[in-house]
Amino acid sequence: MLRCIGFRHLLPPTQVVLFGVLWFVAHGENQRQGPCDYYWSSVEPTVFAQDGESVEFLPPCRAPKALLLAVGLNLPAVIPGAILGPSLGYIFHRNSDIWLLVGSVPLVPFLWYWIGLWIDRRLGFVGQPPPRRRFPRILVEMTFVLSLLGLFMSAVVVGHCVFYEYHYVRDFVGGISAGGWAVLLIVVTRSILRRSGLSLPRESRV
Repeated sequence: MLRCIGFRHLLPPTQVVLFGVLWFVAHGENQRQGPCDYYWSSVEPTVFAQDGESVEFLPPCRAPKALLLAVGLNLPAVIPGAILGPSLGYIFHRNSDIWLLVGSVPLVPFLWYWIGLWIDRRLGFVGQPPPRRRFPRILVEMTFVLSLLGLFMSAVVVGHCVFYEYHYVRDFVGGISAGGWAVLLIVVTRSILRRSGLSLPRESRV
């Protein structure tokens, strides 16, 4: 049955529903959180206390876990959605977090269709594309190198959060998510290069 349906048809609607559910759960968590400060710093209260000034600071805003999960699972779709969403809000003169959802949702099924198609091809559910429909060699090699760079940058972010006790959970989760997507992209590009009989950039220099 799974062979007949295929992951390319199963993953897109499943991920769209999951993304929408997680988004509205996160919206409810934000509503219950109350007043908070997105630019909170642990240094400011200490400085004012040393100066003898009594200043009331709002607590730091906590990123809802459902939102972190939704963004992490769909990071390649959320990044352009984060650019498109505010643009829609500006056009319609209404600023709201809902625009990020509107900008990202159309890209989620597109993202997971290609992931599902790659899985189906690996499992033999569908045939490999003909040579004329494959990605150009230079594009695949550039993607492979950029994914290595993205993995390195995500490791730097995660290491900074761990070793310097940086307490922004969203940055730590973002680094983990970006690293996971970079690893997936490395695996995909390597499989394309090997299947096409091409050498990886590093191997071609040896």
